[in-house]
Amino acid sequence: MNPVSFGRCLCERKFKGYWYETGTPTFLVNMLKRHPVDLSQVEVTEEELGTYEPSNPSLVPLLYQTGYLTITGFRALGNKRRYTLGFPNEEVSDAFNSSLMPVYTDMDGIELGSIQDRCAEALLAHDVDGFVEAMRDFFANVPYTLTDRGGEQVFQAILYTVLRFVGVCVRAEVVTNRGRIDAVIRCPDDVYVIEIKLDKSAQEAMDQIREKGYAEKYRASGRRITLIGMNFSSEKRQIGDVLVEEA
Repeated sequence: MNPVSFGRCLCERKFKGYWYETGTPTFLVNMLKRHPVDLSQVEVTEEELGTYEPSNPSLVPLLYQTGYLTITGFRALGNKRRYTLGFPNEEVSDAFNSSLMPVYTDMDGIELGSIQDRCAEALLAHDVDGFVEAMRDFFANVPYTLTDRGGEQVFQAILYTVLRFVGVCVRAEVVTNRGRIDAVIRCPDDVYVIEIKLDKSAQEAMDQIREKGYAEKYRASGRRITLIGMNFSSEKRQIGDVLVEEA
């Protein structure tokens, strides 16, 4: 518990994002700018969890040690354990991802707000073309130095951060009985199942969604299910072809 946050809540008698306001992690955000990581759910070994090298700190254990990530689960591998880490609550998750947006792009607050609104409105209106167009506008403003050092996971991490910033209910690396879905967006009337590929094709992404039966997990939700296969181009550092189908 952050005592300053707790004290401010009692004094002002309002529930707000006090915890994050008391310690904006500028140096951690700058580390993520150099090496984007999807922090929605990561795994570390027991040894990594307790490691701290001041001269060369490891990002994920450092986020755990400073309280920005917490243990959400573990699995035993013989006499060893691997821990799953995640954000402790929505306040920290939303605020942390929002703080990444200015360092991920060259856009100012007004431009970011415009894309935020366009993405949210398109998803709520089931306008997938509008959503993809807004995402392309965002990636057009991502410096090439951010995406030229990584693979598919870098694009996925940035996409997840954008969606968290937009304010939609999004989960990455969703486990099913037949695999892992790259991203799932839940709206009041819709579920969007997204599979990402790098330098392949949207058709290959869609084929994986179909073959693995990713939509089946959400049949009982009563919501409209939309499948989105998305291919990124490492050469253009941009969303390439996109395929959209109804489940």
